[in-house]
Amino acid sequence: MIDAERLDLLSDRAWPGLTNIDVDGWLVRTADGFTKRANSVLALHEPADVDAAIDQVQELYAARGLAPTFHISDAVRPSDLEARLEKRGYEARTPTLNLAAELSTVLERLRPARSPVEVRDSPSEAWLDAWWDVDRPEPRERYWDTARQVLTRGPALFGQIPGTAGGGSVRAVGRLALVEDWGGLACLGVRPEARGNGDAGAVIGALARAAQRRGVRHLWLQVVPDNEVAQRVYERLGFTEVGRYHYLTLT
Repeated sequence: MIDAERLDLLSDRAWPGLTNIDVDGWLVRTADGFTKRANSVLALHEPADVDAAIDQVQELYAARGLAPTFHISDAVRPSDLEARLEKRGYEARTPTLNLAAELSTVLERLRPARSPVEVRDSPSEAWLDAWWDVDRPEPRERYWDTARQVLTRGPALFGQIPGTAGGGSVRAVGRLALVEDWGGLACLGVRPEARGNGDAGAVIGALARAAQRRGVRHLWLQVVPDNEVAQRVYERLGFTEVGRYHYLTLT
């Protein structure tokens, strides 16, 4: 359905760094340390001098107080980059699966939603609050503004299910990045007290239908290998594995 390089480029546009620096064909992304994707090197082209490029990357990250980190997939160039980095002391972090599906298939397999979902072009404060409570380990006071910038840097849809009457909070959220005819699903979360009601599927369905109206035909997402429950849900919806990646970080 899609190759590793295409996936890497889609994911970069779906979750971009706030600054991008070219180092002889490598894209050095930074976002004040918020998430590995936005603070890692996308190495899809081979530099003329690989070791010199690695040195420059390390200097750039060190100047920003960040650990040098490379995104490693089957598309990485040169193909022996991982071995070169491991010799320098880089360690593997966050193995992740890429899954993809036809949007129409997902919609066919979703169960009817029990709750109405609000879909917006930008995240509300309540959306951000719920997402952070459910999904983010970072301190809010440090990364809140940075997170908002990353989330809204490219076109995306934000789905939310309001809490019960009088509760005032949002109980389920999701984000779908819009990149050409692809939609990147992320930030899917349901507050613990609201789980078991089909809210995650309702959010996915609402986002998918809204994206379909904008010309999206395919969906992709990332999931960690040990999250077997999520993998079974996504498999039921028609998602299949189309690639893997991990990060190498100099600690």
